[in-house]
Amino acid sequence: METAKPVKSLRTPVIVAAVAVAVWLIVDTFQWDIVDFVTPFLLMPLIILCLVGAAVTLLVCIIVFIVRLCKRGAKRRLLYSLLMLLTIGAFVMTNYINVDQVYENARFAILSKRFDAAAEEMLAEGYAEGWVKLPSKYAGLSRGGGEVHIVGEGESKAVMFYSFLGVLDNFSVYAYAPTSGKYMTLSHYTDWVQIIPLREGWYFCASR
Repeated sequence: METAKPVKSLRTPVIVAAVAVAVWLIVDTFQWDIVDFVTPFLLMPLIILCLVGAAVTLLVCIIVFIVRLCKRGAKRRLLYSLLMLLTIGAFVMTNYINVDQVYENARFAILSKRFDAAAEEMLAEGYAEGWVKLPSKYAGLSRGGGEVHIVGEGESKAVMFYSFLGVLDNFSVYAYAPTSGKYMTLSHYTDWVQIIPLREGWYFCASR
């Protein structure tokens, strides 16, 4: 008498799909931290590789999951179906939500007091215009080496913390310019693509 073959678990395709999507979400969310390690030239290929890899893996896992789901004897169908739907939803979400921007906004909000303290300290020290190395306790606030850029002179100085430092003058900053004079210095520093107010005295600025 021939025995029935055991039905393969629904868990495996769910786990594989979840891991692939999780890797993509991590790379997409923390891309501006990752760029310090892989350089700007390799960031986009890495993002594309993770996106395509997640999409292909997810598609294969969905097909395998459906095949196994249709077989008799599959256990915990509802649970694994919900988990697979959540995984698909997380992947689709990245096409409509800029998760990296959500992370950046949250990062700036959570570290707001440290940004304030570091900016005030840099201005109080009376540094001349140019690059200044942050104290170790503040180094993580400015990407690309832990340095800020002070622009202007006297009472018109503004402080720029880098959120991205690329090549060929491509960069973006969180700038501290709490007075009209400091803001004028900041706004005329370069040909900005955008200057977005974040909160009192702070702006997000992106170069061309």
